[in-house]
Amino acid sequence: MDWAQDNVGLSEADLRKVFKYEPKQTTVVKIVKSRGYKARIWSLESSKDWECWIEHEIQGMNNCDSGLILILAKRAGERSCLPSAGTSIEDWLARSDAALDQQSPGPFKLRRAHTYAGLDGKQPMSAEGASQSRPGGNRNLRTLPFSYETFKFIAHSFHIHGSIARVVSRADVPYFSSEKAVMSEPAYIYSCRSSNAWDQDLALSATYFPGSGLTFSILYGCPFQTEENIIRRLRRVTYEAAHPLLLPGIFAELEVLRHTRLVETTINKIETKILELNDAAANFRSSQEEVDRRNEDKRESWLDLTYLRNSLVSWNTQLGKLATHATELSDDVYRCTKQDKADVPNNIFNIHSMTAHTGSSNVWESKYSLYGDHNWCPSHSEAPTATNSAVDEKHPMNEKFLSASIPEKSRAYTALMREAGDKIKRRIMAIRDDYDEKIRDCTMRVDGMAMATQWSHGETNVEIALATNRDSKVMRSIALVTMVFLPGTFFATVFSMTFFDWFGEGGKTRVSSYLWIYILITLIFTLVTVGCWYFFVFYRQRYQASKDGGSGA
Repeated sequence: MDWAQDNVGLSEADLRKVFKYEPKQTTVVKIVKSRGYKARIWSLESSKDWECWIEHEIQGMNNCDSGLILILAKRAGERSCLPSAGTSIEDWLARSDAALDQQSPGPFKLRRAHTYAGLDGKQPMSAEGASQSRPGGNRNLRTLPFSYETFKFIAHSFHIHGSIARVVSRADVPYFSSEKAVMSEPAYIYSCRSSNAWDQDLALSATYFPGSGLTFSILYGCPFQTEENIIRRLRRVTYEAAHPLLLPGIFAELEVLRHTRLVETTINKIETKILELNDAAANFRSSQEEVDRRNEDKRESWLDLTYLRNSLVSWNTQLGKLATHATELSDDVYRCTKQDKADVPNNIFNIHSMTAHTGSSNVWESKYSLYGDHNWCPSHSEAPTATNSAVDEKHPMNEKFLSASIPEKSRAYTALMREAGDKIKRRIMAIRDDYDEKIRDCTMRVDGMAMATQWSHGETNVEIALATNRDSKVMRSIALVTMVFLPGTFFATVFSMTFFDWFGEGGKTRVSSYLWIYILITLIFTLVTVGCWYFFVFYRQRYQASKDGGSGA
């Protein structure tokens, strides 16, 4: 069966056929517990930069860290020059705002690609899977800001599952999936894909390790505006970074922004066409070429809106899968165990259930010494900094926490993760409500255009009926004139025939003895004409109707 296999990374065929490479500077965000969930941002470009960074920041990590590491893979055509050293979110955003204000001067330069192109509806796709009529689409997403060897090294270091190649290759179908697989250790594999029927589509691959609470992820096709949006959202993240659905939730928020713009643009366009439909008289005054162009625009607008509505329904279905998975993560997915005469839920957020068999409580304590919104790993070689100095083991609350039993600590960590999961689920449900409203808006416009078309046709029929009535009045006048002149015309014709000799011998009028031939032929052909009319107009129709009624009975 075609399911997610264990320990399956990107193959050589996937690396060479699915992706293209255009090395450029790329932003990396790291939010981990050992730094108090304070984000650090790097900008890396060369293979040497990536090797050094991965060696120091990933391979050199203490195994106690939970959180997330995110690569924002730039879109083809996006260029930026960012500081390479690790910086905070506040510093990154300040430099970004300063550079955008100054455009070219400043510590780094940016060139924004066009963020949202006009709505062109569903575009024909080429054999390579990219739109033929616009620069956006799947091709830009599949062009990565790394060299081939660098991405191969990144994919291995980030434990990227090979299923992302198939997800990225999907053209205009939105997609979300969550799979359990072993990537050197048990992991959850997440893949997200937005439709590329419109510009600025995205894809996300994430690998979450429950044993450490760490997520490795890559966002594909990320323009600078989206990159800035994500970093601003991550600024408010603390312990939620350890939840596996944080990034899929942010992905859903980015997609709803894109769909909101598309819906507003399409609705404005379709309402304009509806107003044009109300002007039925314009079709009579316009040339045939103008009428054909207007009808083509109306059809395209209707198709655009209908396709967009179907895409919203499809993506809303994927969000339903995301919300369902969030519920599954928060519930007890396995049986409960007994420890120290206390029930301990055995789910992916209960790390005690994964380490209890080792008999070492120090391992667990070093991984999950939680205190408020700040977290610090005591076994880490890094000493407490200003950001995590509040974590003092002598603090009364922290002493109480450290002196708690392992099951109590396990329940505390599980409670935090469930709280984060509930936040994400509530936000996803709110986004689904927004999509329901947008789908209803699109449906109302589709129905409104159908109704406007019926009204337009009705008004046209009324115009035709009025014109027919005017014509019938004229025809009645013509018929009246004809009846006035018909007797005179008839008798003038009859008396002008040679059957009558008005000036015969002796000045007497003579009537030919063959006048009866004229009368007989006239009567015969009159009867034949009336009979044919009766047969075709009345008798034949009644016979066919009776025959159909008899066969139906």
